[in-house]
Order: sequence, then structure tokens, then C-alpha cells
Amino acid sequence: MKTFVLGVGAQKSGTTWLRDYLAKQPNADFGALQEYHIWDIATLPPPNIHADRLLAKVRTQIDGGLPAIKDSRALMRLNFIANPESYFDYFTTLLGKPGIDLTGDITPSYSRLPSEVLRRIFDGFAARAVQVRPIFLMRDPVYRLRSAVRMRLRKTDMPASPDAELDMMNELHLGRLDLARSNYHDTVMALDAAFGPKQVFYAFYEEFFAESSIQRLRRFLNLDLSPPELDVRKNASKPIAELSEPDYTRLASGYGGIHAFCAKRFDVDISGIWHYRG
Repeated sequence: MKTFVLGVGAQKSGTTWLRDYLAKQPNADFGALQEYHIWDIATLPPPNIHADRLLAKVRTQIDGGLPAIKDSRALMRLNFIANPESYFDYFTTLLGKPGIDLTGDITPSYSRLPSEVLRRIFDGFAARAVQVRPIFLMRDPVYRLRSAVRMRLRKTDMPASPDAELDMMNELHLGRLDLARSNYHDTVMALDAAFGPKQVFYAFYEEFFAESSIQRLRRFLNLDLSPPELDVRKNASKPIAELSEPDYTRLASGYGGIHAFCAKRFDVDISGIWHYRG
């Protein structure tokens, strides 16, 4: 059956690796964009940095005239947002190519989508005889935040150092975006409500890069996937220094509810997966 993978995050939890791995399959075509950012821009309330960036890009291209507008991926996004049916049609067209039965949109910001929007995506593809297979990867919230901070530091002129990293972690810790990206409870509940608990692929980042997890992914997608490069990480940051135990414990204490939820929902000893010892 034709399959659409809906990757909803979490940010810095292996989604780029997953997208690249699936997109390299000989029976796959994931289209023109790495992260589509359609449903987050279309449905989530402001402030929305992805919406701001898209509008700025479109304005620049319009100012540049026809050469800049031609084959514009920004305008492609804008069309999908304004006309959601064209989003469904686009991926269905990709799946209509000879030998192609796998496509998808893996955008970590979708972790904030409510169940109604997720169900809308399901229904849009179901009407086109395409099955939606949702995937959600979770990572220790402290190390997810640290990885996000390292990415942000790489994009600034600030020198990378343990102090700079910890200062920014303290600044962002439990802020609006941090909570949105680490609130696995709301994401799991929305996915369960939209698709059913047994119709979502859940995995922990710390356990995902293993042959057993890839075998489970193969069974979930019902596809014969090629062997992965499990030792390769996408967008990985070079270590600066390990967090001290006191700093980790202090930061982790703010995510206690997330740890407890994951332990209960997935029936696991979370301390055996994440560093947390709460």
C-alpha cells in the first residue's frame, strides 16, 4: 500500500537521520523539501518563527522579480498552506511515480499539533487511498535541550564553551519553546487520539540507532528497508564538555512530569534509558 510517513519530532531526536534514511530507499520520494513546515505554520498560534521566516523569504523573492520567484520552494510552501488539498495531491502524485510507494513529511515542529489537525492529515490521505504512518522519537529532555543549544551556538558568533552552553541552557530551560518541544505528554496524547496507540511508532532516541529498532520500523512500515548507517548522526554537535551531575540533576528536575509520563505510558524503567535518577 502507498505510505506517507508523518514525522512529528521531537527536535534534536534523530529526525534528520530518519528522513535521510527513508528518503534514500529506492522505493521512496520525499519531494523537494527537507522539512515542510506546513501544518505548524497553518494551525499553530503566533509567535511562529517558521511563519515569519517564510513570509520574509517570499517578500525577498517577490522583490527579486520573476527569476527569483521561478521554482520557489517558499511559494510552494505558501501554496500548501493556503490550499491544503494541494499538499495531499503533491505527495499522492509522488506516490504515483513508477516504483514509488513511500513518501513523507518529517517536521519536528509538528510535535505541537493538536489531535484535530493530525486527524485532518490522516483523513486527507485516506481519501486518496494513502496510509499515514506517524513516527515520534523522544530524547532525554536535558540532552535534547543541550543539543538544541549547541545548534543555536553554531549559528551565532558566540564562541562555544561550557559556560556559554550552560548559560544558554539555563536561559531557555522551561521556556515557551523548550516546554513545547519537550512536552512529550501532549504529543503522545494527541497522536494516540488521532491514530490510536498501536498505530504510532514511538521510540527513544537513546535506543533508536540499533538494528532491533530498525527491524521494528520495518515491521511498522511493512517495507523492506535497506541496511542503515547506524554510526552516522545528522546535525550532530561536537562535544564541548559533559554536564556536571549537579547541573544535570537541577535541569532534569524541571522535567519530572515528562519522565514519569514516559515511564508509565511506555512501561519502561526510564532511568535505564535516560540519565534521570529522580
